[in-house]
Amino acid sequence: TDNARTSAGYQKTGDLITLPYTSSAFITQPYAAGVNIERIIEHVDHICQLAGNTRHVGIGSDLDGGYGREQCPYDMESIADLQKLINLLADRGYSQEDIEAIMHGNWIRRLNEIWS
Repeated sequence: TDNARTSAGYQKTGDLITLPYTSSAFITQPYAAGVNIERIIEHVDHICQLAGNTRHVGIGSDLDGGYGREQCPYDMESIADLQKLINLLADRGYSQEDIEAIMHGNWIRRLNEIWS
Protein backbone atom coordinates (compact mmCIF):
# COMPACT_ATOMS: atom_id res chain seq x y z
CA THR A 1 0.00 0.00 0.00
CA ASP A 2 1.01 3.64 -0.32
CA ASN A 3 1.12 4.03 3.46
CA ALA A 4 3.41 1.03 3.81
CA ARG A 5 5.78 2.41 1.16
CA THR A 6 5.73 5.84 2.83
CA SER A 7 6.49 4.32 6.22
CA ALA A 8 9.32 2.21 4.82
CA GLY A 9 10.75 5.26 3.06
CA TYR A 10 10.85 7.35 6.23
CA GLN A 11 12.39 4.55 8.22
CA LYS A 12 15.01 3.82 5.55
CA THR A 13 16.15 7.39 4.97
CA GLY A 14 15.70 8.75 8.49
CA ASP A 15 14.04 11.85 7.04
CA LEU A 16 12.50 14.38 9.35
CA ILE A 17 9.30 16.18 8.39
CA THR A 18 9.07 19.52 10.11
CA LEU A 19 5.80 21.25 10.80
CA PRO A 20 5.75 25.01 10.58
CA TYR A 21 2.57 26.38 11.96
CA THR A 22 2.14 29.52 10.08
CA SER A 23 -1.35 29.71 8.75
CA SER A 24 0.15 30.23 5.32
CA ALA A 25 1.12 26.56 5.48
CA PHE A 26 -2.63 25.90 5.61
CA ILE A 27 -4.33 29.08 4.37
CA THR A 28 -3.74 32.78 5.05
CA GLN A 29 -6.57 33.37 7.54
CA PRO A 30 -6.35 31.08 10.57
CA TYR A 31 -9.88 31.77 11.86
CA ALA A 32 -11.49 31.14 8.50
CA ALA A 33 -9.54 27.91 8.05
CA GLY A 34 -10.00 26.70 11.62
CA VAL A 35 -6.23 26.61 12.13
CA ASN A 36 -5.74 26.21 15.85
CA ILE A 37 -3.21 24.42 18.03
CA GLU A 38 -5.24 21.21 17.93
CA ARG A 39 -4.86 21.25 14.12
CA ILE A 40 -1.07 21.10 14.56
CA ILE A 41 -1.50 18.00 16.70
CA GLU A 42 -3.69 16.40 14.03
CA HIS A 43 -0.89 16.87 11.50
CA VAL A 44 1.76 15.54 13.90
CA ASP A 45 -0.38 12.48 14.60
CA HIS A 46 -1.00 11.88 10.89
CA ILE A 47 2.72 11.94 10.09
CA CYS A 48 3.48 9.61 13.01
CA GLN A 49 0.83 7.18 11.76
CA LEU A 50 2.25 7.27 8.21
CA ALA A 51 5.82 6.85 9.41
CA GLY A 52 4.95 4.18 11.96
CA ASN A 53 6.69 5.99 14.81
CA THR A 54 7.56 9.45 16.17
CA ARG A 55 11.13 9.61 14.86
CA HIS A 56 10.23 11.44 11.67
CA VAL A 57 8.36 14.55 12.81
CA GLY A 58 9.61 17.75 14.41
CA ILE A 59 8.08 21.04 15.38
CA GLY A 60 9.40 23.97 13.34
CA SER A 61 7.75 27.01 14.82
CA ASP A 62 9.41 29.84 12.88
CA LEU A 63 8.48 31.98 15.89
CA ASP A 64 11.74 33.87 15.56
CA GLY A 65 10.31 36.85 13.74
CA GLY A 66 9.73 35.30 10.34
CA TYR A 67 6.08 36.35 10.46
CA GLY A 68 3.58 37.98 12.75
CA ARG A 69 0.95 36.75 15.15
CA GLU A 70 -1.70 37.04 12.43
CA GLN A 71 -0.25 33.98 10.70
CA CYS A 72 -0.19 31.77 13.79
CA PRO A 73 -2.96 29.40 14.78
CA TYR A 74 -5.68 31.63 16.15
CA ASP A 75 -5.28 30.32 19.72
CA MET A 76 -1.49 30.78 19.83
CA GLU A 77 -0.82 34.09 21.52
CA SER A 78 2.94 33.76 22.09
CA ILE A 79 5.84 31.33 21.99
CA ALA A 80 4.82 30.26 25.50
CA ASP A 81 1.82 28.52 23.94
CA LEU A 82 4.14 25.89 22.46
CA GLN A 83 3.86 24.20 25.84
CA LYS A 84 0.22 23.44 25.04
CA LEU A 85 1.44 20.95 22.44
CA ILE A 86 2.90 18.78 25.20
CA ASN A 87 -0.42 18.19 26.95
CA LEU A 88 -2.29 17.74 23.69
CA LEU A 89 0.17 15.07 22.59
CA ALA A 90 -0.08 13.38 26.00
CA ASP A 91 -3.87 13.45 25.73
CA ARG A 92 -3.54 11.47 22.48
CA GLY A 93 -1.47 8.83 24.23
CA TYR A 94 2.03 9.87 23.27
CA SER A 95 4.67 8.92 25.83
CA GLN A 96 6.98 11.46 27.46
CA GLU A 97 9.84 10.07 25.34
CA ASP A 98 7.83 10.50 22.14
CA ILE A 99 6.78 14.02 23.09
CA GLU A 100 10.39 15.03 23.76
CA ALA A 101 11.37 13.57 20.38
CA ILE A 102 8.65 15.54 18.58
CA MET A 103 9.32 18.79 20.43
CA HIS A 104 13.12 18.82 20.08
CA GLY A 105 14.79 15.42 20.20
CA ASN A 106 14.32 14.51 16.56
CA TRP A 107 15.89 17.79 15.48
CA ILE A 108 18.92 17.17 17.69
CA ARG A 109 19.24 13.54 16.59
CA ARG A 110 18.93 14.32 12.88
CA LEU A 111 21.31 17.27 12.96
CA ASN A 112 23.90 15.18 14.80
CA GLU A 113 23.51 12.47 12.13
CA ILE A 114 24.01 14.98 9.35
CA TRP A 115 26.99 16.69 10.98
CA SER A 116 28.82 13.48 11.85
